[in-house]
Amino acid sequence: MDLPISVILEQWGRSREVNSAYHLDYPHETPFNRMRRSPGRGTVSAAGLEDETYLAVDRAVSQLTEPRKTVIVMWYLGRAKHKHIAQRVGISHQAINGILLAGEQEVLGHLEKI
Repeated sequence: MDLPISVILEQWGRSREVNSAYHLDYPHETPFNRMRRSPGRGTVSAAGLEDETYLAVDRAVSQLTEPRKTVIVMWYLGRAKHKHIAQRVGISHQAINGILLAGEQEVLGHLEKI
């Protein structure tokens, strides 16, 4: 993969968000939404993921262990703040970054096996 795992997960989260809004089973983004969206949490403004990559990320996230799975889903899909994730998982908000990085590496490991 040419993109950093954080960018791939950001795009995955956006695709899931769009799919949920339109009740679709594949990554889809209307041209209007693509033009009007803000870059999000920082520097990500790339196009959406290819279908195969989207499905691979979806599968990899579903295989994560807890609490990594909850942290990844809440951060990239739910766009929750560290404080809210920490309350949900039951750990300190300072520990969230470490779990987030470990979850990203676990997803990357699953993707590299493909």
